Amino acid sequence: MTVADLRVSATTRPIGLNRIYHRSAAPLSQRPIEIENARVLTLGWHVIAPGRGILVNSEVAHKKWLVQKGRAEPTVAYYPRSWCSVERPCILLGGYSNYYHHLVDYMFNLYYVERSPHANKSLPFLVLEMQHPFQKDIARYLELTPDRLIEVKPLSAVRCRALSVIPRSFRKFGSALEPGVFDWIRERFVGGRAGHRGRRIYISRRLAAQRRASNEAEVVALLSGRGFEDVALEELSFEAQVGLFAECEAVVGAHGAGLSNVVFSPPGCKVVEIAPEDCEPGRRFFENISTGAGHHFVRVAGGIGFRKEQFEVNLPALATALNDLEIR
Repeated sequence: MTVADLRVSATTRPIGLNRIYHRSAAPLSQRPIEIENARVLTLGWHVIAPGRGILVNSEVAHKKWLVQKGRAEPTVAYYPRSWCSVERPCILLGGYSNYYHHLVDYMFNLYYVERSPHANKSLPFLVLEMQHPFQKDIARYLELTPDRLIEVKPLSAVRCRALSVIPRSFRKFGSALEPGVFDWIRERFVGGRAGHRGRRIYISRRLAAQRRASNEAEVVALLSGRGFEDVALEELSFEAQVGLFAECEAVVGAHGAGLSNVVFSPPGCKVVEIAPEDCEPGRRFFENISTGAGHHFVRVAGGIGFRKEQFEVNLPALATALNDLEIR
């Protein structure tokens, strides 16, 4: 396979997904899209169906979008680091190196596969090579054993002899999920092992490379006075994180992957996201999953510093948010 195999005619159209990949509108009853000799780009999990068009799995504005516009013939926007072929028929599941996106945007799509009346559930799943412990832990909870997976490398191009795509799972990055997904998540990950369900935690980013609170001592003092524990999730195993969040009645944390764990919390959990002032307005990832999971959500704006090592938390705004949620 060469770059020529990844070119798409400018006259082709998205293959039946022009109403789907920008919102989760496809009914669960819709049949999978079956594509022969599909070309899959693992950066963004875009799919090229020879002679039929492209299936785009992220917004057009993404800087590494599959197609560069403004040319007579659109071409791939990056050169794959590796190439491979998959001869076994498989279902696209995907994956990502970031914890939030891997868990929410890709692995949770197993829900749609399991509930599709037309999907061939005996097929293996095409997934990203599991290079991080959290990817392996998530697979274990979802009972995705090695014999059910076909792992492919990041930033690669893959030719699939026969690829099945569940339309409902092919949605905009970070888009909202339906409530039924969260019941399924809690059943799969938590089951009946939740504890007393009264814990309040503050997710510290003191070990993170970015978005550490420059005034964290004051933040911890404010929150500890209201019964919050100070937790650095990097120090906990994945299993311990699931168990911790399954017991939470309130969670406070800066914008970051750790807030993804509120999907394991019982409905009604109170979630406060502290977002730097320069955090893009469209980054509503944690608001979406909190709302879908039945939580009470408030976003507090902090100082400038989304891409910086530190930013300042607005303490009066945080205190107001806690009062609004009746966290005394």
